[in-house]
Amino acid sequence: MYMLTARGVRNDVHGDDVKDAYTEWKQNQSDFSQELLLEKQEQELNKYLKAGIMDPVPTPSIQKMKKVDYDYHTELQAYDFKDSDDYKMAYTNFMRFATRHDGMLTIDYKKYGHYIFNNYKKFSESQKVAVFELCVILSLIHQDILGFIKEDKRLPAELASEKAMYYWERLQKSHFVDNHYMLCADVSKKQAMYIADLFAEKLKLKVKWKFFEELWNIKNLAQEKWKMHQTGVSPTRYKDIHRIFIE
Repeated sequence: MYMLTARGVRNDVHGDDVKDAYTEWKQNQSDFSQELLLEKQEQELNKYLKAGIMDPVPTPSIQKMKKVDYDYHTELQAYDFKDSDDYKMAYTNFMRFATRHDGMLTIDYKKYGHYIFNNYKKFSESQKVAVFELCVILSLIHQDILGFIKEDKRLPAELASEKAMYYWERLQKSHFVDNHYMLCADVSKKQAMYIADLFAEKLKLKVKWKFFEELWNIKNLAQEKWKMHQTGVSPTRYKDIHRIFIE
């Protein structure tokens, strides 16, 4: 069965079939690479969008449809992909619940979880399965993409001091970063900014954002802080982040 929690969608049984199929697919690839995983990601998303997981969402505006990275998505589809306005609308609606960094999709599980909870009765039985299976397959692909990224990632000296490693360990224990110092999948850009801001302050870095933006493949953290000041809204779990950087 599936479980929907306050922090997002979780799978605990039916995901085994998805995991087994994905493992078999990986074993059949002679050239397993990050590029291949990005193709797989977009083609899996295509499969679940065609299953109608976005059917309950109202038709998006033309402006929203122009803003999504639809060309990127369609260029990675199989040669027999059939484009349509309905499909583009489904993709546009899905991107309300996801962000993309260097090609990699990350679902905002809080938003996506609310979407499922509010529309669950409107889904067909097959769609009820599909909305959760998508999370499982994207998570598996996400982990493997991060594996390739991590092979090329090393902490810069400015973030690898004894003091810095103390804070990295605390961030890992609180599930903000993984064992390779990369952001966990459910960490938002606003949370990343908050972490980087306090981290840089503790390390007395002259260049505040550069090292974190390069490490995490994120841009415009300074603008993210400006937006927070403009709205007066702190990120979720900001108190937990503060506690990490208390001596």
